[in-house]
Amino acid sequence: MNISKRSLERATTFALLFPLVALAASPALPPEQRLPEAAWKQDDALKTETHIVKQSYCEGDGVDIFAVNLDLEIQVTNNSERTIYIRSDMVQRFMRVATDLEAASQGMWMYESGGGMIVWDADHKFLPVQEIRILPGRSAILRVEGDVLARYKLDPPIPGTIPPGHYALQFMFQPEKGFPRFSHADLKSLVVGPIALEVREDVRSEQCR
Repeated sequence: MNISKRSLERATTFALLFPLVALAASPALPPEQRLPEAAWKQDDALKTETHIVKQSYCEGDGVDIFAVNLDLEIQVTNNSERTIYIRSDMVQRFMRVATDLEAASQGMWMYESGGGMIVWDADHKFLPVQEIRILPGRSAILRVEGDVLARYKLDPPIPGTIPPGHYALQFMFQPEKGFPRFSHADLKSLVVGPIALEVREDVRSEQCR
């Protein structure tokens, strides 16, 4: 089925209404703009276990689109012999979706989104940034948010959105900003997942702001 101009306009409008999830709201990246597979390989020095603490559904255009907001708890374990430092302001930069965990393990991704520039709204408040130190053999808990755009119905298809169903998501988180600078070399990116996600058919979205 052809993608209507109106559907594309709604996806764009949603990105403007929710600038803090603009990366997740961006259309699927064409093959030439996707990250190389090597970029998704986390250093063996780190092991991550990710759990969805809370899953919220945020209103979109009121017709077709809504956002699935995930409150994620990531346990990061340092398997190296050196201390690792992670900034507390890690935010979603890239995200990719597969039909299920098995497809994700085989590298069969439906689409990848992200890579754009975040434009903050006037009311955004930056939280104080902390440096999380993880000693060799130790673990630390990191709380972050992930977002994926969804649509209420299977048809019509809208770029960069998923209909109700079961999926597998993988996220890449990077520091939100370059300040303040710390004396140690911080982790530049953190890859988590794939994690399982269910988008229900009886979704009732709400205002998240």
